[in-house]
Amino acid sequence: MQGKTALWYDATSAAGSLESADSPNKGKFGYAAAPVNKTASSGWLYTWAWAVQKASKYQDNAWKFIAWASSKEYEELVGKQLGWSRVPAGTRSSTYTNADYLKEAGAFAEATKAAIEGADPNNAGVQKRPAPMTLPHLRTYIELAGLLGSIYVVQNFDHVFTITGGGLGTANLPYYIYQTFYTAHDYGLASAAGVIVVILTNIVSTIALRTVFSIFREEKR
Repeated sequence: MQGKTALWYDATSAAGSLESADSPNKGKFGYAAAPVNKTASSGWLYTWAWAVQKASKYQDNAWKFIAWASSKEYEELVGKQLGWSRVPAGTRSSTYTNADYLKEAGAFAEATKAAIEGADPNNAGVQKRPAPMTLPHLRTYIELAGLLGSIYVVQNFDHVFTITGGGLGTANLPYYIYQTFYTAHDYGLASAAGVIVVILTNIVSTIALRTVFSIFREEKR
């Protein structure tokens, strides 16, 4: 920032670099929230956040890093090494009662704090939001639909034989066995395929019955 910009609209985190000791225009800026029309505040929910990946093999180490990087000790280190204006804004509420931080970041500290406190997690803006859908509740029914569809595939023969004759990609396992037996006259392969289909049908049917029973158990609760 060279001092030739009249207005700069950005996140609250950008203020620290403008007021740092090496900034050529330190102390020449004013900070205010942007004007609003349909919302109570001009802020929006956005964050650079920490997270620990569930599949990580080093979750404990990741948590130790997060705990350190958001600690008062880390803020003290940043304040002494880089200057208090470089301390990450919004990490800790205690930052805004720290005398050293307020002395160097006083130009934007209150505006930043007000922006953070003014954010409404339940009403972040006026744009439409997708309706929430809890997939665990639908999981059983999705599984049941897939299983019933699998049963339909292995038991449906007459429609394929009568309507399409296996054309247009409609040939399923029963029709494949029929073609192998009657058209190719490969009785051994057809017999083996038939045994496999029976085994797979029993497996799918068993899983389907267990899924249905689990639905009934959940409904009784």
